Formats: sequence, C-alpha cells, structure tokens
Amino acid sequence: MRKYIIRRLLLIIPMLFGITVISYLIMNLAPGDAAAMYVDPERMNEDPQAIEKVREMLGLNDPVYIRYFKWLREALKGNFGYSYLSKQPVLQEIKARIGPTVMLSLLTMVIEVTVGIGLGVYSARHQYKFSDYALSLFAFAGMSVPAFWYAMVMILLFTLTLGWLPSMGLTTPGLSGPWYVMAIDRAKHLIMPVAAMSLRGIGSWMRYQRSSYLEVMNQDSMRTARSKGLDERTITWTHAFKNASIPIVTMIGGTLPGLIGGTFVIESVFGLPGLGRFGTQSIMGRDYPSVMAVTFFTSILVMVGVFISDILYAIVDPRIKYS
Repeated sequence: MRKYIIRRLLLIIPMLFGITVISYLIMNLAPGDAAAMYVDPERMNEDPQAIEKVREMLGLNDPVYIRYFKWLREALKGNFGYSYLSKQPVLQEIKARIGPTVMLSLLTMVIEVTVGIGLGVYSARHQYKFSDYALSLFAFAGMSVPAFWYAMVMILLFTLTLGWLPSMGLTTPGLSGPWYVMAIDRAKHLIMPVAAMSLRGIGSWMRYQRSSYLEVMNQDSMRTARSKGLDERTITWTHAFKNASIPIVTMIGGTLPGLIGGTFVIESVFGLPGLGRFGTQSIMGRDYPSVMAVTFFTSILVMVGVFISDILYAIVDPRIKYS
C-alpha cells in the first residue's frame, strides 16, 4: 500500500505538467488579445502604441513555449503572476476564493451520496412497486436536466415569487451579529446552489446504488444469510450494503471533475465568490495568469479526490491488494 501511495503521488507531477501544457496552448489559441483587456480605452486614444507596449511588458511577444516555461518556473516558486483584470496577485485571489468552492463541492457531494444511496437502497428493496417506478422517474428526470436550469427555476420560485431565499452571494451585505446569525444567513445563501448542483447527482447515485444492491442481494451469500434466520434489516445494512458500496466508492473520483466543473456555472448564476466564478470571469477577460492558476488548483483538487477514492476502494474491499 505504501509503495502504491508513493507512486500515485509521484504520478500527479507529470499529470499536472500535461494539464498545464494543454491548457496554456488552448488559451493562447483562443481569439482576442489579452493586452487589449489590460489597457484603458482612453489610454489607447492618447497612445496608439499602448497595446504594443503592454504586450512587450507582459512578454506576450515571446514564442508560446518560452512564455509557458517562464510561467512554469515562476509557478514552481509559488508566483502565479498578477491578474490582468484586478491587478492583484493571482495567488491572493485564489486563496480568497478557494474556500467557497471547496465548501460548495463538499456539501454537494455529501448530499448526493447520502440521499442518492438512501433512495437507491429504498428503491431496490421495493423493486417493481409504485415507489420504485416513481423514484426511477425522478432519477431519470434529474439526470436529464442541466443544473443551470434548476438554478433559474429555483431563483424564479423561491426568490422572485416567494421571497424565501436570497439568490446572490454568500452573505447578506451589511448583516452583522452573533456567529449563529451569520451561519444561518450563509446556509440560506447556499441552499439553492447546493440543491441545483445536487439534483443531477442524486439521480445518478440512486440508479447505481439500486443496480449494485440488487446484484448483491441475488448472490448466494445473501441467500445463506436468510437461511440462517437473519432479518432483512440486518442483511441489508450489515451484509448487502457494504458489498454494494464497493463499486460506488469508485464513483467518487469520477464525480469530482463534474462537481468542480459545475461550480463554474452555478457560482456564476448565484454570484458566489468562488474559483468557478473567478475562472469564468478570467476566461471572458482573457486573464491568462488567472486562468492558468485556476486550472492548476482545480486540477489538484480533482486529482487529490481521485487519489482518496482509490485508497477508500482498498479499505472498503479487503480483497483489493495494491502491489
């Protein structure tokens, strides 16, 4: 196990290198001029050469491969440059925004897993009954509709029509009070974003858990457990659930890229100050240093999540041996 962990950690290095190379090339192939976004339009009228001067100052006139290795050299030192839009250090911008994104992703993951698995087990135990068909319809509907559509419907219903929930930001501007007041306010701001991101995932987890549970329940070991006189509750949660969860654990690693990608849309819709919204603004503004930093840190989050998923897989299933 120790050798496997070391190999996986070392594998992150070439993977990150490949991701940054591809991202940098794609970013430079995109239309538009980052220098034009950096220069004030009034200054361009006064000095027609302003854009060219900015390009020279930022090193944008150098070949792509030279610019990339300059960026890589500084990134390895912890220097990701300055944002073209905010003129602030990119690392400072990332630190201020990574918390909301991690919190949104973790909350979504917890709700997807717990609710999805619970509904999946319930659906499997009531196979071919009305509740099973109803939950299957809910799952397929949830997987078929994009998250931003759920977000827009929720804003229309709970904010504009009923006025129950706020639709922008993480906190109410100007609100102050004890910690529990601030916690409740933040929770109210997170209800709709988390729900919008969770609905698609709940359907997927439910269908996978249902199929896995039914497969396990048809095994000889489950029939043996029944022949020993064990009740269905014990069979379900002590024997079947653990075995049915083995393939589900592998889904955690595959779900993380979708969660991180979903934050780009949901954070923009709800105005959350996270990495997703910052990344979207950086892409639209051709803020190359910020785009590269967001890509770098979100890639690390995804790879760490996949790594944890692999380790959990061996813990859940003792038959798995890493050599």
